[in-house]
Amino acid sequence: MIYVVAVVGGIILIGLLVKAVDSSQRTCPSCQAPGSFSKLFLRQCKACSAWVVREGGAWKAVGPGYVHKIAQFPAFLEDLKPPPRWQMPWPGCCSVCKQTTAMSTTVSFTGAIVGVVGPYVTKEKYSFEFYHCPVHLEPARFQQFSSIAVPGREGDNLEFKSFDFWQEFLRLNRK
Repeated sequence: MIYVVAVVGGIILIGLLVKAVDSSQRTCPSCQAPGSFSKLFLRQCKACSAWVVREGGAWKAVGPGYVHKIAQFPAFLEDLKPPPRWQMPWPGCCSVCKQTTAMSTTVSFTGAIVGVVGPYVTKEKYSFEFYHCPVHLEPARFQQFSSIAVPGREGDNLEFKSFDFWQEFLRLNRK
């Protein structure tokens, strides 16, 4: 009997803890618009497009100099120039901290529509080198179909750790 009470008590305690974690701030720290910021990772506000992250139990706006632990700042392929025309920011420097480095990671993807011939859609494989230092081993990644950081937005995208690199990549490569 005591084991049943302990198990039920444990389940109730876990439920309360999950609710406490999920009952986070419900307004954007940048524009104060109501929003759904209940996830435990980086999110974009639907109202003002500000990026917010949960730190120390509260949501905080992020900006220049911010680096997320995993690549999540998305560059949707449909918003970019064709990949052969892309320019990479910070050549020869880490895509996260801008330190000079010779190390790089290749990010490859297939899916950019190159042309249409009759009823056939042709696609091509692209590979890009993203420089990184020994500390930042995965500065970018390819995410197919959607980005968890941008609610309601779907589409293939590259995701970056560094807010600054992401902004510069978009500046150089937006349509």
